[in-house]
Amino acid sequence: MKIIWIFSSGDALPEEKWGHTHGIYLTENLIKNGYKVIYWVSSFSHVLKIQRDYKIVEDNQTENLKIKIIKCRSYTGHISLNRLLSAWDYAIGIFNNIKSECKPDCIILGVPHLFLDLLTVIIAKKYKASLLLDFRDLWPELFKLALPRGLRFASGVIFYPFYLMRKITFLSADGLTAVCNTYRDVAFKQAPKLRNKPNDIIYSTGVDINKMRESFEELNQSKFQNQKNPEEYWVIYAGTLGDNYDIKTLIRAAEILKYKNEKIKILVAGDGPLKKYVTDAIADRKLSNIEYLGALDRNTLYKYYFMSDLGLSLYARYSTVVIPAKAFDYFSTKLPIINSLPGEFSELLIEKGVGFNYDAENPDSLASVIAHALSDNVRLKIMKDKLSTLSNIYDRQEQYTKYGKIVNSIITSKK
Repeated sequence: MKIIWIFSSGDALPEEKWGHTHGIYLTENLIKNGYKVIYWVSSFSHVLKIQRDYKIVEDNQTENLKIKIIKCRSYTGHISLNRLLSAWDYAIGIFNNIKSECKPDCIILGVPHLFLDLLTVIIAKKYKASLLLDFRDLWPELFKLALPRGLRFASGVIFYPFYLMRKITFLSADGLTAVCNTYRDVAFKQAPKLRNKPNDIIYSTGVDINKMRESFEELNQSKFQNQKNPEEYWVIYAGTLGDNYDIKTLIRAAEILKYKNEKIKILVAGDGPLKKYVTDAIADRKLSNIEYLGALDRNTLYKYYFMSDLGLSLYARYSTVVIPAKAFDYFSTKLPIINSLPGEFSELLIEKGVGFNYDAENPDSLASVIAHALSDNVRLKIMKDKLSTLSNIYDRQEQYTKYGKIVNSIITSKK
């Protein structure tokens, strides 16, 4: 049986209510395809900002799945010294533990990962294992946000060592997956030979269409939907409550809408460093038009999606996210989207006619776009109809089937 190592520090573990679930879905798919998987994760949850419960690891070990949890220090800021040190802990922890594990046939590395990138190249060569890069974020581009505005123009020079490490990793890879065309083009520019190696766009979180439909059927058969006042419009944000997201703008937009449109209710689901800011703002400013739901299990969240009228994609200015993971949930539940991201996702919403864009960190813009979007029920109905045709494209099974083919291709070609 072929053995796959997955290095994915920030992904969720089974049973965690909130987090990036890509690693779990990838692991499940590979096991179904006959592989044995060792899944290396950090002890610190990047999304929840807490140290993990080791019991989750113990309860989810199987014959073909081994979860290795690496002790890493905690951090609060997405861009901070402690986050860098936590990434160092993860890389060193892997280095110190690999000798006790079975030799891999393929290593899947979530990139970029600073200290782990070059180390994984060395490990792959040592074990003569295939190296598949899972390109999911734009580091070190994101680091320029930590610089004073006057120095950001020089970020390419300041962070050159990190760019160089990423380039060497791209040049050493046997294959590539990327979450969007924008990221894949970055990789191709730095390592043109990757164009001729197994590669694909994998919308890695995707949606489980069957589970979505089950949740919809449960909703129709329950009294859950009676929670919504028929005269209300629901606008929902579900995701991380952190500084990289436009959460404070949403609160200020809610203040504006409170006095302009009594029929609009904003729902917030998720967890993160700004949770207290959200709950305090709702209480202190008496924002009766916004409700914090907490970190919901997926089925409950889906039910809120199905009852909502708009989904929010809220990212701070200069975010390096291109296509947000939550977009696929919105697509499958036929939620027109209000978005702050420029580029590929913004263009997709306009091209397909399924959403609206606002100016990040501008509460007047967000409030205006929400009110405008909800002012025309016929337009919303047309958008929902269009979204129903899009959802099958992003079905999780379809996406991870492509992933399995790439893994098989690079392992075969390495022989």
